[in-house]
Amino acid sequence: MRHSLPLWAPEGAPGFQAADTSDSKNHLAFCGRFGNNGQLTHGQISSMCQVGASQVLNGNDNMTLAVMGLVGGVGLFLFGMECLVRMFKDAAGLRVRLVLARMSDNHWKGLAAGTGASALLHSGPVAVILVGLVNAGILKFSSTIGMIAGANFGTTLAIQVVAFDIGRYSFGLIGAGMLVRVFSKRRIWKHVTLGLVGFGLLFLGLEVMKVSMFPFRDNPWLVGMLQNLHGESVGGILLGILIGTCLTLLLQSSGAAISILFSLAAVGMLPSLAAIIPMLLGIQIGKCAPAVLATVGGTVDSLRVTLAHVGFNIIACVVGVATIHLAGWLVPLTSSSSIRQVANYNSLIMLTTALLLVPMAGLYARGIVTLTRNSRRAMASSSHLDPALIPYPEQAISATVEELRRQGEYTREMLRLTLDSMVALDTKNFGRVERNERSVDAIRHEIERYVSLISRRRLSPRQTLMLQHLARMANALERVGDHIERLGTLTQEKIQRNLWFSNHDMQGLIDLSIRVREMLDTTLDSLNPNLKNTSEMASEILMQRAQYKQASKALREEYNHQLPEEGGEGMTPLIYMHFVTIFDKIVSHLKEVARQERAWSWEVKDRKLTKPEPVAKIHHGVPEDATIDKNFESAVRRLFPDPGTKK
Repeated sequence: MRHSLPLWAPEGAPGFQAADTSDSKNHLAFCGRFGNNGQLTHGQISSMCQVGASQVLNGNDNMTLAVMGLVGGVGLFLFGMECLVRMFKDAAGLRVRLVLARMSDNHWKGLAAGTGASALLHSGPVAVILVGLVNAGILKFSSTIGMIAGANFGTTLAIQVVAFDIGRYSFGLIGAGMLVRVFSKRRIWKHVTLGLVGFGLLFLGLEVMKVSMFPFRDNPWLVGMLQNLHGESVGGILLGILIGTCLTLLLQSSGAAISILFSLAAVGMLPSLAAIIPMLLGIQIGKCAPAVLATVGGTVDSLRVTLAHVGFNIIACVVGVATIHLAGWLVPLTSSSSIRQVANYNSLIMLTTALLLVPMAGLYARGIVTLTRNSRRAMASSSHLDPALIPYPEQAISATVEELRRQGEYTREMLRLTLDSMVALDTKNFGRVERNERSVDAIRHEIERYVSLISRRRLSPRQTLMLQHLARMANALERVGDHIERLGTLTQEKIQRNLWFSNHDMQGLIDLSIRVREMLDTTLDSLNPNLKNTSEMASEILMQRAQYKQASKALREEYNHQLPEEGGEGMTPLIYMHFVTIFDKIVSHLKEVARQERAWSWEVKDRKLTKPEPVAKIHHGVPEDATIDKNFESAVRRLFPDPGTKK
């Protein structure tokens, strides 16, 4: 039997031609032309398949399949990257935030922290985290310069992993991940599963892009355009930067854009490194888009963080253009693989820019501040959690009360924006609501860390209980922010479903919201360390809560009675009662704040504000002077007798 499928020789195999595979003799002759005793290597087989696919597609004049393969490969790559980012966020997302917040006292520490965080999460999410921390007042803009430099360099380390040629093992990684998911129920292994599947899909997508890129080698328009991308002319450099920037903006991922460069280099469509460098520099500029979007509606300091991020990549672009000839000579010495050369150059240019920028971070920050001096954006309120107050526990406790009030201010603005949107049926405020909710979460985590530092000092029983009150109140205010965000989500759902409440029912919700807002205002007024009648204000909050409960109960009963008469769509009453339930939960958490303030231990004593306290000695094990209650000891012996004891 004769096979009609031809076999193509890979480029670079001289003298190899299509062979007839009708019998084993011709097949051996076919294989023998490669050497290795008639055995094909993996690279030869892969190259044959790629060139064969190219000729089949071009022969049928069907570039649609090639485009579909390229788009599908990009999709697999992006989904794999999303799995990896989600895994690291779930496993270490909070820890990344805490590390970034703690490393703000030194630019070199910030460079290290930003590098590690970006190697896990990529520069886009890290830049968004920095914008959120600055919006919350936890980080100052001037302390983020080193972190921004590290975030840009850390991303290149993640790209170095992608540059390894391990695509042949992608199916094994995906299969191993799914097996772990099926046979393991522990939470830690769920993260491992997501990571294995993410890596497998990422490398599989890269392989698909490489194979799909072969048919484009015979496209005269594309080949002609890529030939104009070289570092020998200003026009070629500018065109490459423009293409790289637009490609990254389109894909919303610098990793996916660089993977396309890997594919172009693998099939030989980019003739030299000088043709790759302009596009690579454009990708660095385009990857700033997530940080720019996160700045919309933010404070002036968040705007400065974004400008510093964009400015860093523009400086990297200038450095890359200025050293393009030096890179064309130096980088090929690092590897013979074109893909590894791209990855190495990417790391080299970002590291060089970081090492140039960090020593003059102060000057760079002052330049950004000067550019934004006339901005009309609001300034972020600064955090009150000063580490210098830790040796003075009473002052640190007073500062934490002030920080609780600042946390409450964010929740109050969230409530105002959400209620305005609920009445006006407008969703334009929800972006600011989400940003404020992230700020509320960040402040809560910082309060918990600060309280932990205070607890290491030698404290009185009242001060120890105060720290417990502060932690519970921070958690309660964070829960208030979560429920307010849920109000916004419910309003969006109501608008999307085109559901309408009657004027009477809407007035009932507005009355409840006014009571909630008044209760929140009173709560924030009570969060004043200089206030001496805190217990009285807490009692007022509880009285407002009792009045709210009566109004809420009356509204529920009235609404339930009118349902059989009015009828209507089933989702309308369900959404309506969800609004009431969320208001109830907000009031419940505000009640928890008042309960903490009514405790006998809630007090900031002025006479102790200037009294320092040493670090408490922590006893490991049982102290020497500890005694054991004899009755308790005998009860334990009866319940758990010694096996060697006779009855």
